[in-house]
Amino acid sequence: MNQHTNTVIKTKEVQRSDIDVRSSYLCFPNWSQPIWTLLTGKPLKNEKPLINFTPPQHLLFDISIAIILMIIFYNLIQQDEGIFSYLKYILTPFFSLYFTGFFRKLQVVYGHHAIHLNLFKNKQLNTTASKIFTVISISQNEIDYKEDHLDHHRNTIFTTIDDADANLLHKFGIKSGKSKNALLTQLVKTIFSLKFHLHFLVLRIKSNFKRNIFANVTVIFWLAIVLVLLPVIFGFYFTFFVFLLPLTFLYQTSAILQFSTEHVWLVGEAPNKNLEKYAARCIGRFCGEMTPDTKISFNNLLLWMTWWLRTIFIHIPTRMAVLVGDLPAHDWHHLAPVIKHSSKNWHIAIYERQRAIDNKNSLSMENRECWGLPSMMDYVFIRMSENID
Repeated sequence: MNQHTNTVIKTKEVQRSDIDVRSSYLCFPNWSQPIWTLLTGKPLKNEKPLINFTPPQHLLFDISIAIILMIIFYNLIQQDEGIFSYLKYILTPFFSLYFTGFFRKLQVVYGHHAIHLNLFKNKQLNTTASKIFTVISISQNEIDYKEDHLDHHRNTIFTTIDDADANLLHKFGIKSGKSKNALLTQLVKTIFSLKFHLHFLVLRIKSNFKRNIFANVTVIFWLAIVLVLLPVIFGFYFTFFVFLLPLTFLYQTSAILQFSTEHVWLVGEAPNKNLEKYAARCIGRFCGEMTPDTKISFNNLLLWMTWWLRTIFIHIPTRMAVLVGDLPAHDWHHLAPVIKHSSKNWHIAIYERQRAIDNKNSLSMENRECWGLPSMMDYVFIRMSENID
């Protein structure tokens, strides 16, 4: 199922009837293309990163941006007069989504690659980093996470009920055999289920305390900072929207949206040595959609207004808070060893994935691409409902 050949568009120069979604963004100026690549998670053909940060540099950059935005947000909410007194309420959702993505990134990007020993060159640094990130994000402890995640990669377990991620989805009713609409309904119910959020939060906290005494004291110290110290020093409004909400409801909503669209889950036996079957359960997930016709008309104006609204309120928030870091190219992460790519290049995964496609060495990754969260849900849930890869 190819997700990006279903719309006909035109540019100022040529009509393109079989163009892919990412190429449709070429109607924007050349200088903006690297920005669209980062926002969508999908590079153009033969595109390379403008700045090739190392993984530790990526980490330092993200931490720096988070601190800067915390300072900006704190100063913004101190304004009680003028336009800024209203602007702070308008911008609060943006900051909350950003910090949700930041805490998620600590776990599913930096913590994830630390357990693969690909964040730092030193093994002990990777181990230490994975501990710190799981404490800060209040997520599954690094030992259990490593065991579950490395099992997730095994072709004897991948996407089956024995896969920890698949098992979590199954527990909350997202299972094969249901209709697509039933699965969508169940996902929405889960997102707004108090039972789900309390259960997930309790699991996260309990897992964080499954360590030695010293580590448990560290967890208590961090919780005391978030629950007591930060509200006292910076106020409840700042703490709630930067830490409490992003670490609870938004974090867990992000997690369930990410898990449910990450692979084609629970559709039969493990792939074992069937490489095509393994690859078929991996998908590329990108944040955007085909741009409308650039020809000037009233109808196209309405289409562009709709496109921008969907980009601003669906696709960019998805990229910020759900498909963070290299997650758009998570299929490449699973298939990299098979196509002779180095998994150590995860920090440029979106470009490496495109390189595999350009070199026709992609295991058909280009035929399993979903654009926009609704498309991702359709792709996975239709297959789960039909119980097929």
